[in-house]
Amino acid sequence: MTTINIPIIYQDHHLLIVNKPAGLVIHPTYKNADGTMWNALLDYVEQQGPDDWQPPILSDEPEWAGAPLHIQSMLRQRRTEKQWKEDGLLPRPCLLHRLDKDTSGIVALARTEHARRHLVRQFHDHSIVKRYLAVVQKGAPVWTQPRTTFTVTRPQETVNMFQNSDAIIFAQDDELVLDGPLQRDPDDRRRSIVGPAGQSATTLLKVLASAEPFTLLEVRLITGRTHQIRAHLAAMGLSLI
Repeated sequence: MTTINIPIIYQDHHLLIVNKPAGLVIHPTYKNADGTMWNALLDYVEQQGPDDWQPPILSDEPEWAGAPLHIQSMLRQRRTEKQWKEDGLLPRPCLLHRLDKDTSGIVALARTEHARRHLVRQFHDHSIVKRYLAVVQKGAPVWTQPRTTFTVTRPQETVNMFQNSDAIIFAQDDELVLDGPLQRDPDDRRRSIVGPAGQSATTLLKVLASAEPFTLLEVRLITGRTHQIRAHLAAMGLSLI
């Protein structure tokens, strides 16, 4: 099997941060059982082996002072076991989020239970900001057209700029808010569309540069739906390059 080199951005006892290349499937599926980023990272971690982390030696809790010596010993042992469970290396790193096959970018993995819980909470609270760069041009398949209300507004405004895919003209530093529920396409469940049975989805855009026929966008996700960027841009009549 071909060796896949994944650039490591940052690594310590708790975290592994990598740069996923475009064109690489992130996790095994029935169509891609191996040759994925996950397979490559498992090989990398196995080659690294365990690190030399040890639980810090802590002072006894004040309330233990009056306990018999064997009870004090048991309490120390239980605390050490808890430290290993919380901060010892997991058998495998925990993948905390995903990127599409054709998307490149930063992917975070937790190496300890403590880090996993902390990062899951940050993703849930949206305190981690994810930014994407997208090059787009006009033109999207007919099936991507919105099948329910889809709004394109400027921040702090309520006027819907979206009438059809030709109605929106980008200008430098434009900022737009895209809002429309996303669901699986009933004609092909591998695809996501703006539809009436979808979950709410909000995407923020900022125009960084434009030179016909292409536009460079900075994209931020307020929600995290499947294929959200691709589906919302396509609903505007834009295709990713």
